[in-house]
Amino acid sequence: FGARSLVVASYALFSTGLLVTCAIAPVPAMGQTQENLSAVDGYITAMHAPDLFAINKGKQVRTTSQTTYSWSAPAGAKSRPAAASDLEVGVYVKATGQREGKQLAAQSIVILDPAEKRVKGFGLIERVIGTGTEPVIEADGYRIRITPATDTQFSGKLKKLADVRAGAGIHYEGKRDASGDLVAEQAAFYEGITGEKSAARMKQESAPPDAIPPQARLIDARGNFVGPHQKVRMENAGGVCGWHRLSSNSAMQQRVWRVGMQVVPAFQKALPFDAKERIRFRFYVIDDSEFRDAFGCDWGLILVPEQVVARLTTDDMLAAVLAGGVAAQLQWQGAEVSPDKSIHIAEGAAITAAEVAAEAASPWGAFGVVAAAQIVNPQILRVFREQQGRVALALMADAGYDPWAAPEAWRLLAPKKLPASPDTLPYPDLSGYQLSFLHLQYKQGGTLHTN
Repeated sequence: FGARSLVVASYALFSTGLLVTCAIAPVPAMGQTQENLSAVDGYITAMHAPDLFAINKGKQVRTTSQTTYSWSAPAGAKSRPAAASDLEVGVYVKATGQREGKQLAAQSIVILDPAEKRVKGFGLIERVIGTGTEPVIEADGYRIRITPATDTQFSGKLKKLADVRAGAGIHYEGKRDASGDLVAEQAAFYEGITGEKSAARMKQESAPPDAIPPQARLIDARGNFVGPHQKVRMENAGGVCGWHRLSSNSAMQQRVWRVGMQVVPAFQKALPFDAKERIRFRFYVIDDSEFRDAFGCDWGLILVPEQVVARLTTDDMLAAVLAGGVAAQLQWQGAEVSPDKSIHIAEGAAITAAEVAAEAASPWGAFGVVAAAQIVNPQILRVFREQQGRVALALMADAGYDPWAAPEAWRLLAPKKLPASPDTLPYPDLSGYQLSFLHLQYKQGGTLHTN
């Protein structure tokens, strides 16, 4: 789940609350032919001027006084007409118009309100937020509210809502309301991963590592340390995952371990050490300028280049990157809970355990799921990345970090070299997705850069 996986297709649309690729046929206006009109859609990732914005990978759209605006919802769903003032970073739009050089001169812009989309999927329950007659659970990055009208089903030892705990699985379907909650019309619960442990014990077990050998200079794909005089064979390096030179910055290592363990969900840390369901998360800083993201190899192993840590000056932004790594691990673990042993990413899109196993020997190790997705369907890899992005936001918020720092983190990590003025950087596509999600579910946020 490195920076290379940030690529998102130029053409996309919302399906079950996620972006999936789709070619969009332009709709000709009166008196014009289909050949001289183009359409492009995606998240607004930069506002260059009141009449110029960018979507996707920097595609520029220019508006004029003749541009028309509309909502994607049926007529009457909105209390007022759409307007140019509704355009901002993170909003999802479809623009249709004529190409003028590198810009699209928009004749019409349709604005999508994600709250109007039906959402369905499967995920692990990260925590139970509220109980009572309308309990709220956090799962798959969403806040899901169960009402008396929700069609609920239970399996295994789960017989009623009171039995549901963090770590269980849920198959959900419903719509978002004005508060950002997903009001479930259907919810099926599955036995999952649960554990109980005292808060004091959990804190003790999350302490920074002191077992790194003083002479360790390399770490391999499985998290094994290598000393300066130890002979190694390159064929045992583990592909992309190893060997990597360990950072000598102990203060940076302590910081990464502290923030990383904080974004690990409580239900995971509450599991006994010998529980087969427990992911033994380990966070290590390496000296590798090739990557601009954390990436995973062995089960629970998350490596972070020190160049990435140095660029992320706040713990909130660092938490965004580490939470993305934790989220990817949880997505794979969710396949063990789902009824068909698959990672459910979107309606009609799932990665089976067999497909993952087929790639288990890939350089991505336990994250062969990503490689499998890339082979089976690039579209699945994109929606996997977006699912990872919204689960990371939830993990950040649960740990007390500001989720609005996430799009800023990916914005700073996108270029290989930072410009003299980082504020001029546009948001990458993942940031656009996260901003759209933040606007709906985390309404109080930080300052957005609109350059």
